[in-house]
Amino acid sequence: MGQVWDGLRGPLLLHHHLAPSAVAECTRLREAGDWAGACRAAGLTPAVDLIQVEVAYGAPAARRIAAALAQLAPDLLRTYLRTDFHRWPSWPRYVVLTELAATPAGFEIAPVRLPDGPVLVLTPPESPQERRGVHLAVTTPDRLQRYWRALPNWCWRADAVTDRAEAYASGQPQAESDLGVLRSGAVTVHDLHPLVFAALRPGAVQASAEPGWEFPAVRVRCAGVWHEMQVRAGGLAALAHTDAEIDRELALGALGGPVQGCAAALRGWRTGYGRLPKGLRRQRDRLFGLARAGRTDLVLSMLDAGFDPAVVGPGGVTLLHLLAELDHRRLLPRLLAAGLPLNGRDKEGATPLHHAERALADDVVAALHEAGADPGLTDQAGRLPAALRPKPRYELVAEVRATPLPSFFRRLRVLYRARRDAAWPSGAGERT
Repeated sequence: MGQVWDGLRGPLLLHHHLAPSAVAECTRLREAGDWAGACRAAGLTPAVDLIQVEVAYGAPAARRIAAALAQLAPDLLRTYLRTDFHRWPSWPRYVVLTELAATPAGFEIAPVRLPDGPVLVLTPPESPQERRGVHLAVTTPDRLQRYWRALPNWCWRADAVTDRAEAYASGQPQAESDLGVLRSGAVTVHDLHPLVFAALRPGAVQASAEPGWEFPAVRVRCAGVWHEMQVRAGGLAALAHTDAEIDRELALGALGGPVQGCAAALRGWRTGYGRLPKGLRRQRDRLFGLARAGRTDLVLSMLDAGFDPAVVGPGGVTLLHLLAELDHRRLLPRLLAAGLPLNGRDKEGATPLHHAERALADDVVAALHEAGADPGLTDQAGRLPAALRPKPRYELVAEVRATPLPSFFRRLRVLYRARRDAAWPSGAGERT
């Protein structure tokens, strides 16, 4: 069975990890030498042109960047990112991939000293045309702006095995998310990323947990006795009551009458208002925690196992409000088929369209429009969805990712070499 956490049983509790299928695909592509494909499989957009690096910085620097890319494990890297950059503030921040074994954990003013020459950096998009999320690019220390984060080598290099083992043994801050759940007993070392497992248990075989969710019944005090409620078949069931009994009490509550016990729990589940029993709250929060972490695979697996897609989370949000964090192509049709209101409002009066516009999720905005979302609805502050779109400082990102212009002759020499190598691949025979 899966792991158990506060009575809820299910697969993999490490929300900050990629899905096992994505990790396997990234590993396959990395081992095949396709670093760019591995980046895409991990949700990163590759923006490194090795020819341009050689033109700008010379052949030795290009070889150094190419060697780093050959060891890049983007699925491992995603484990230690605190954000997928979908919701970055207007003032951008950057994460530099360093060769150091230890670095500070947060964004600081020049947190470490970098070597001269180009380094790999994670940035937001540099233009509205670029895809949302993380972009892997090249910059130089002098182009970095004031605040940035330094990531140690074991967080992104597949071959940094010794440093990775020492980082977990010494409790380095980047490993704390994994170490915290290990200490709690919620997961075992077998649930960690394969490269982490290999560093901590060299030579051992990593066992894969069996998938599957179980949503245990929760006891609720109702009319002086204990009743049970359970999530199953796509809804929350009050096992000691008929639907008619619950509907009657909720109708009386709408007229000002008291709502208690199982009916009150159902009302809180469906509206986000009022208190939920602790067990139900934990189950609900698990779903929304996975959604906010972008784990579409686990959200769908919970729904497949019978979880209620219409549950309302903290702040009055539904899964429709969180589509910018998820794969809307897989989730939106299912949520609409389940009857979720396309123009449903959270506690601030914001609709799913408000949330998508605030996240600059143009693909989600377009999908919501196509499904019939109303762009003319305002939130409690009187703001239309389009008014919430932030104004990212794309020009600042472009400055960080810009490369210096080399001499004309060096550019010609590099381009000639690239064309020659393309025409004469390795092992094709002698060149005349």
